[in-house]
Amino acid sequence: MVDLPAAYPFDTSFIGTQWPESWGTKERVVLADMSFGAGSHFLSVWSRFEETGQKIEHLYYYAFEKNPLSKDDIKKEIGRSQCDKKLEKLLSLYPSRIEGWHNIRLSPSISLILIFGDIERELPEMQTPVDYWFLTGRCFSPHLVPTLKRLSHNKSYLSSYMQNPDEQNKLEEAGFRPIRTEKNSVTYIYNDGPRPQESNRKAKPEKIAIIGGGIAGAALAHQLSPYVLDITIFEKNGLASGGSGNDRGLCNPRISASKGPEADFYGPAFHLAHQIFGALSENEDLGFKSCGSLHLISDDNKEKRYHGFKDNWGWHDTHARIIDAKESSDIAGINLHYPCLYLPDAGMICPRKATQRLSQSANIIISKVQKLEECGSHWRIDGQYFDCVILAGSFDVIDFPYTHKLPIQKIRGQVTYVQTTERYNRLKTNLCYGGYASVAEDGKAILGSTFQTWIDDASLRPEDDIDNIDKLKLVVPSLAKDLTVSGGRASFRSAAKDRAPVIGQIHGVENLYISTAHGSHGLLSSIMGAEFLTSRILGDAHILPRSVERFLSPSRFKIH
Repeated sequence: MVDLPAAYPFDTSFIGTQWPESWGTKERVVLADMSFGAGSHFLSVWSRFEETGQKIEHLYYYAFEKNPLSKDDIKKEIGRSQCDKKLEKLLSLYPSRIEGWHNIRLSPSISLILIFGDIERELPEMQTPVDYWFLTGRCFSPHLVPTLKRLSHNKSYLSSYMQNPDEQNKLEEAGFRPIRTEKNSVTYIYNDGPRPQESNRKAKPEKIAIIGGGIAGAALAHQLSPYVLDITIFEKNGLASGGSGNDRGLCNPRISASKGPEADFYGPAFHLAHQIFGALSENEDLGFKSCGSLHLISDDNKEKRYHGFKDNWGWHDTHARIIDAKESSDIAGINLHYPCLYLPDAGMICPRKATQRLSQSANIIISKVQKLEECGSHWRIDGQYFDCVILAGSFDVIDFPYTHKLPIQKIRGQVTYVQTTERYNRLKTNLCYGGYASVAEDGKAILGSTFQTWIDDASLRPEDDIDNIDKLKLVVPSLAKDLTVSGGRASFRSAAKDRAPVIGQIHGVENLYISTAHGSHGLLSSIMGAEFLTSRILGDAHILPRSVERFLSPSRFKIH
């Protein structure tokens, strides 16, 4: 067991020696810690939960941290010469220092939702009622008390370490009654009002159908596979036959200047996708390479967007930096004339191979779905019954009656395969500039991509190859020189009219979900979308901020 530092303020013995009697029949317990720090308190609670909380099916532990520590700093802070197994597990899954909500499944019964950011911004985004709060004075603000009250229920507990009597009075005025006082802490109980309405944990579905065999459908099969044994993917043309069939795809977030739901979604998605792709690639070649990406600041719009990203998104300097042209050139291995936004963790992968690997646990049926029928709380697809259906195709999701009004746009993109030169082979990072250029492998690279809403033909167009090369020539002419086109691929992807993915439950329709409109950033959004839908289908605690769920929801459009 990881021991707590002697000066740690919280009354952990209350949890450690006896779980509150009211939790004995609960399927899940939700704890919220206002200051994660090095995680010593979480590690202690995790150990004590496994010793004393066996009757509880799942522990969800929300933890907030404005200034996350590095893995090395956590090891030093814990102060152990040899890591405890739980600490090792935590560090192996510890997220990048990127603001947002990071869902960490540490065991079948332990989930840590680690929230990097300002608690005054993040706490009001919570939706899941809390059974036990841990507060410290340094992170407590009196105007957060209404949110604590909203998220508490009859017999919620709160342990507080606050020196300011006014703050303690605020809690008591809100209905938190002190029941135990120790040297460093006060334990409260909340008895003012019923538990907020929230559906109980759902019965785990036994059979799930996923319609669509691209990266979105495959990611869903992979994330659901530890919990659902019978998963079937319906795909009319074969796995990765559309936009997921490219040989290389870049793993970059959709970058904006301001911080909002888009940043809160794509930041954690960036970490999660790279973590999953990296883990899968340890035993299989998926073409994954964490080579970094340089986003060239070649005009005023990009300067505003990339500087805004760095200023507002909350990415630590180890994960994102604005660098001058000289440093950009040193990192790229070639001469660049522009400053850049540098994402050292960014990588690329073969989407086709990733789709095949992610879908391995599923039954694959190569057939176009002819009929989707609602049968009470179940579904029938061409005569087969399923507990749950997820629409994970591209623009063809609008073929179904429940989603035919979604404003989904069909977008053609053509990538160009080139034989590289000796000069090009010196490129060490991917370049992004409105188009993109991948690093070379075996004397070949990919340039992309066109964005065409007006063409409904997947035949290769030589003029598109010229366009892809010309975009590179505008920013790095020396790199584009003497490139030879060796092939290409054109396919269609989908995007919603507001350019945000469409992920969530179809409103008013039981056990029908959707994950589509992933656009040109589907390698990230498909993975995070699958993680989110898995939590919703299983009835887990909420793993995304409330505003992000609304940002993704199909209900933002009037569809039926």
